[in-house]
Amino acid sequence: MRAGIAASTLLHAGVLVLTLVSFTGAKPFEPMPESLPVDVISISDYTKLTKGARNAPKADAPKQIAEKVGDPTPVEDAKLKASEKPPVEATAPPPP
Repeated sequence: MRAGIAASTLLHAGVLVLTLVSFTGAKPFEPMPESLPVDVISISDYTKLTKGARNAPKADAPKQIAEKVGDPTPVEDAKLKASEKPPVEATAPPPP
């Protein structure tokens, strides 16, 4: 019984020493980058900012790129014909 306690003590001590040695080689954390100043505004101020100016000039209407839209080409209905093979009929299960 004393041999088991001695072996356990030695193994635990070895694990602790190995842990301490491995942590000493760890790299330190990188320094924190400088923070940016931030202004806090109220909801009403944000609404005023996003609303826009009342005396702003009107934007021009977008120019039309295409003169005429072509006629749509007819497409065969894919639901009507799934494959060229005849459908497979289900057979009755064999009697028990």
